[in-house]
Amino acid sequence: MYFYLTGVDYKSAPLSARENIYRKRKGIIDFWQSRHPGKTEALFTCNRIEICGVAESHEEAFKNVAEFNRVFPDFSRRAYFKYGKDEIFRHGLRLACGLESQLHGELQILSQLEAWSGKESFNPALKEFWQEIIFLSEKIRGETGLDTRDDNIAPLVYHDFINRRGPLGPFKVIVAGTGKIAELFARYRMPQAYLSFVAHKNYVKAESLARASGGKAYGFEDLAELLLDADMFVSATSSPHHILGKSHFKEAVSSRAHELYVYDLAVPRDIEPEVAGLDGILLNNLEDLDRLFKKRNIEKKDRINVASDLIENAVRERSEAVYVG
Repeated sequence: MYFYLTGVDYKSAPLSARENIYRKRKGIIDFWQSRHPGKTEALFTCNRIEICGVAESHEEAFKNVAEFNRVFPDFSRRAYFKYGKDEIFRHGLRLACGLESQLHGELQILSQLEAWSGKESFNPALKEFWQEIIFLSEKIRGETGLDTRDDNIAPLVYHDFINRRGPLGPFKVIVAGTGKIAELFARYRMPQAYLSFVAHKNYVKAESLARASGGKAYGFEDLAELLLDADMFVSATSSPHHILGKSHFKEAVSSRAHELYVYDLAVPRDIEPEVAGLDGILLNNLEDLDRLFKKRNIEKKDRINVASDLIENAVRERSEAVYVG
């Protein structure tokens, strides 16, 4: 049995290229399910798209990847490739420990991997492999202090807003979307933040987030009015296309007394890039926020280095045990 993996992430592909690949998500999944049913699993997160598969031999694995590359050349031009259990085991541990994330050590990737590999339909050999990875990564995170749940994108964005706007007391935050990022902003809200959750589809979830954070829930049709006096707008829906353009912000811009800080944290992006050209709108996407991630990563450098060493030890010990066995 031979393991292989191919993927693109924020390091190998810019945001625009990843967006194009995300929009082909259904075709990518259909390709693997139709041609190699039950032998591959596709992982989609905000910063990466990966296909992990199992084959009878390395020749079969190379052939499968080559076939995929011919059908999806945009993917292959940006892709990285991992072959064999040791190489993928190392990559998996680094991924689960957050070392391959834009914010090093972030914990959300671990829960994403747990949910991904925990599906009933997951290939049994790959499930056992990834469960071992997840188990070891939890130990490494515990030993290195990379298991803090408040080290995520929400506090970084809150502090970025305050540093740029100034500590001016209470502020109003709109969060569009009801997924994982919305949950983070609800859970880690700052005391002076008043939250409004705008649901495009799942209003019940928006109400739940509002109750948890002391905020309010609204429908998407209420967004234009909410923007009139908001201080900060976070958009993180799962839409495959832009859902907000200049027209959604023009009225707000014309009647506002201060700038609106907009954080588009979705992949693909929710907001048309042209919105950045409007006076009074300060638009940031995940690439724009890279400065925040790099600063925080430097602060955690020692812990990251220790985690890297522990991962290399784990890979070596596993390889030696398999060889002896």
